[in-house]
Amino acid sequence: MSRGSGRGSRVPQVHRNRTLVLNGNNSTTSINTPQGVNNDENAKINGQASTTGSAWVSKTDRHLQIINTSIYEKESQLRTKAIEETRQQKLRERGERDKKRFTKQLQRSANNAYSSSTSKSINGTIVDIEGIAFRVTKNGDKLIKVPSDPHPPSATPKTWSSGGILFFRSKNGNLYRAGIVTAHRRKIGLQKIQEPCRAFTTTGSCNKGPKCRYIHDPSKVAVCKKFLKGSCPSGDKCDLSHELTPERTPTCLHFAKGNCSKPNCQYPHVRVSPSALVCRAFGIYGYCEKGTSCTERHVHECPDFSNTGTCDTKGCKLLHRHKASVMRTNTAHNNQSGEDESSDISSDDGGEIGDEDVDSDDLEEFLGDEDGDVDCDIPMQQDYVQLS
Repeated sequence: MSRGSGRGSRVPQVHRNRTLVLNGNNSTTSINTPQGVNNDENAKINGQASTTGSAWVSKTDRHLQIINTSIYEKESQLRTKAIEETRQQKLRERGERDKKRFTKQLQRSANNAYSSSTSKSINGTIVDIEGIAFRVTKNGDKLIKVPSDPHPPSATPKTWSSGGILFFRSKNGNLYRAGIVTAHRRKIGLQKIQEPCRAFTTTGSCNKGPKCRYIHDPSKVAVCKKFLKGSCPSGDKCDLSHELTPERTPTCLHFAKGNCSKPNCQYPHVRVSPSALVCRAFGIYGYCEKGTSCTERHVHECPDFSNTGTCDTKGCKLLHRHKASVMRTNTAHNNQSGEDESSDISSDDGGEIGDEDVDSDDLEEFLGDEDGDVDCDIPMQQDYVQLS
């Protein structure tokens, strides 16, 4: 040691960090190794990092990592599966806790008729809810109205809570535990409906994104009306189609009347009877797969109103065009039947059963079959569960 080095001098620390340099042009990967590192360890790292043709991805999980893509994909799949299993386990545990809380609530309501430590099932217990008698089934997952109860399904409260456990009304007036409804809602939400999304097809976008249950097909969107009139300021960035194909372009009205004088008319020249019905697919979605082979009229107007004279869609934004022939037919039909038009209008009272009620007994899939019987509360219905 030199004379100039005092007692306070420090020996330079050997850094353990290594720098991995990836070169996309060749398969050589260099690693800068500081002095004092074992050569065998360095050779091992070089062998692992110099895989020919391998791709890498960076991942930040408590610290920055560089992982081979094949390994990363396997880890991602396993991680996703583990997360889903954990979620399912938490739902099962929460369901058991809710059942225990509901059981204790029933015990307190019965003035401690039996001890809370007993294993006696609560199935068959009669519960009075706003003057309506319900029978507990599925260990508290479902409350069924007793057959002798005279109240209509609409008399059942839409929501009911007991001991912090929330229940939702079904269309038959029964009550389901909220956890069961949520599980059913999540499962149904993942199932795609084989129908085009009306919002996506007519506007080119859908606010629900991947969560939308309907089909989003960018090749089957409606034609851009601005482009149809001459020009579209959005250009190639327009979400609607700029391809004037017969599937999405309205038929030429002048050609149907026999007096189209345009040599290069952009509207399809299809011979369809002026009295033909309005194509429902084209009227609602702005796209009809039949194209020129369709025997109905391709026009931008409400098919229900044009074909029948009535439209039951609340807030319908399509064109409602009055046609004398349809109006005469409806008038003759009403005079013959002698019935008032308002007799067919259903009640909109708040107490009536509506779409916000649980409309499914494939909820039994989540309830289990403790009783061994088949529940037929709302058979053959697969409607979406919507919570109010």
